Amino acid sequence: MPGSGGVWPSMLRLAERRRKLGCAGRIRLPVLVLLLGLLAPVATRAEAPEVRYDVAITGVDDKALQTALEDNSLLLSLQERPPASIQAVRRRARQDVDRFQTILRAFSYYDADIDMTVEPGDTATVTMAVTTGPTYLLGAFMVSTPDCGPASCADVPNEDDLGLTLGAPARSDSILAAERTTRTWYRQRGHPSPQADPLDVVVDHKLRGVFVSQSVAPGPAATLGDVSVTGAPGVDHEYVAKLATWSAGDTYDTRAIDDYRRRLEATGLFTSVTVTPVLPPTDGRVPVKVDLTEREARSIGAGVEFSTSEGPGVTAFWEHRNILGADEDLRVEGIANQIRQSLGAQFLKPAFLADNQDLIASTQLENKDSDAFESLSFTSQVGVERRPIETVRTGLSLLFEAAQITDNDGTRNSYLFGLPVALTWDTRDSPLDARSGHMIGGQVIPFAGIQGTPIYFSHFETSAAKYIEILNDPSIVFAARGRLGSLIGADTDDIPATRRFYAGGGGSIRGYEFEQVGPLDSENNPLGGRSVVEVGAELRIALPGDLGFVPFVDAGNVYDAVYPEFDRPLQWAAGMGLRYYTPIGPLRLDVAVPINRRENIDDAFQFYVSLGQAF
Repeated sequence: MPGSGGVWPSMLRLAERRRKLGCAGRIRLPVLVLLLGLLAPVATRAEAPEVRYDVAITGVDDKALQTALEDNSLLLSLQERPPASIQAVRRRARQDVDRFQTILRAFSYYDADIDMTVEPGDTATVTMAVTTGPTYLLGAFMVSTPDCGPASCADVPNEDDLGLTLGAPARSDSILAAERTTRTWYRQRGHPSPQADPLDVVVDHKLRGVFVSQSVAPGPAATLGDVSVTGAPGVDHEYVAKLATWSAGDTYDTRAIDDYRRRLEATGLFTSVTVTPVLPPTDGRVPVKVDLTEREARSIGAGVEFSTSEGPGVTAFWEHRNILGADEDLRVEGIANQIRQSLGAQFLKPAFLADNQDLIASTQLENKDSDAFESLSFTSQVGVERRPIETVRTGLSLLFEAAQITDNDGTRNSYLFGLPVALTWDTRDSPLDARSGHMIGGQVIPFAGIQGTPIYFSHFETSAAKYIEILNDPSIVFAARGRLGSLIGADTDDIPATRRFYAGGGGSIRGYEFEQVGPLDSENNPLGGRSVVEVGAELRIALPGDLGFVPFVDAGNVYDAVYPEFDRPLQWAAGMGLRYYTPIGPLRLDVAVPINRRENIDDAFQFYVSLGQAF
């Protein structure tokens, strides 16, 4: 077959080319498919439709209700994520109808109507037309208990106990809060495990009222048991247990447990406090378990200050808040500036002989060199401070002071015994930067001693401060203060210079030199007096961020007479302060000028730098 040799090679070459092409196809086709697969989502996203829309909620006059509807609208919260179809917009709108009905019931509108319309367009328009209807009132909230034996029966709470008012708008959030309060009410009255059925709510559209009933099984009554403590090995566990606000056998009350937890937190000894009632009761008593994590007890600190009259100053302290293991606090502090240098220590033992009573002892060695006098003194004081209620403190102590004093009458040694009696009512929210509340305090100290000859006199002083947020805005606070004092029973010259009244300086009447307000000698050095009056006011304005400014005015005077002589003018000063707010309190810079400046006595201005507000 002569032609066969030419045909087979040609067929073989064709087959080989196909094989090679086939191999290439198998290699290249998956790559092409992969590239198309990667690019397809990009193209799909780029070409995916988006239906943008605007939302209008109409028919609502109550601003609070309007805000609540807007804050809970799915349409508004997802407006920047437009859906792919007008149907999806309608689904969002229908979900908003259900959400709005819930909110309207929370605002006492139980017969509201919502007309939802969606108008397509380049930008769709969604209108939620709200018709609130009448306000429904609370007709009743009745709590009942099923038949029970003597061990589990209990009284039932009334509307006042639950924070409700019959005839008031029937807000659903208030009704639900009352449901929770019912169980709390029983837990505060001896029943640790009350069980409540779901609320039975009847909405009467004819009477436009809401009537609620609830069935509660109080459960067995119980008493509070003993306290067991774990954790915090450096703190005396017996002391921790003694801080409990109940005795074993007292009626079970969750308020007592909460008060106990707050009391432990207030010690400052712990980073975490967990107080847990152990349920179910054991033999009718509920033991309480306390788990504590101890905080570092020691700390050191320092601060600086400066004023034009007192110069630079530094303060340093060392403190141990648990030195004997039962929350005893020992603080050692030193102060040094160009007028005063002192070293002192204070010891505080809480719960001394009574849960609400502290033992306080202090001692101080001080050297003072001012225009008024020079002195080297040692003072020691020991006493008790009691808190009859949380915001009130009373104190009684014994004081001894020995001093060597040099003034216009020469150098004399003074030895005084005093019996300070103090009362303070303090509701401030912060001692360093108060924004609300007040502080009212008074002190009486009868003194007896020797300064060359026997001396007897009494110190009377009262002070007050008030803090008010302007327009309920915490960034604008009006603060005012006053001070009034009198020394009775001896002439000014017979009273040791360390115990006379003085005024002027950063903590007194700003704008005047330290202790420079009041009677002066021929060289314009202060003599001190037997009475004092001071007033001051500030407007504390916090700016965005950490800064604020404070315009202020101060006034006052010191008198040689026993009582202030108001026919003599007060010394007035005004100024402007800058505040830099830090986590531990505001850093204060005040500049003040005397308004009725005394010629050849008062400087044109004074400025002060320190930590904390002026008062």
